[in-house]
Amino acid sequence: MKKLITFTSIAFFALVSFAAATEFNSNSIYSGKVERAYNQSDIPLLPGDWKIFDLEKSGSVPSGNFYVYATLVPSSLSSNENAAFADGINYAL
Repeated sequence: MKKLITFTSIAFFALVSFAAATEFNSNSIYSGKVERAYNQSDIPLLPGDWKIFDLEKSGSVPSGNFYVYATLVPSSLSSNENAAFADGINYAL
């Protein structure tokens, strides 16, 4: 019985995907790179601090049927300023 429980536990943990994915958050500031973005790849950023201006997500990441469009602007940009005239980074995953 002890062997069965041990084998079942090992098989369960071997089949479970341990995901340390990073999802974009509108309240966060990003710099350097976003590691393991949506469990897909690392996203390098230009120098400086960046915040999410526009974020559009659809679908579910575990199913593989999803998309993410993110527009990042400098973190120094206030909410009253027009982001159309600021530097921006657009990402599509």
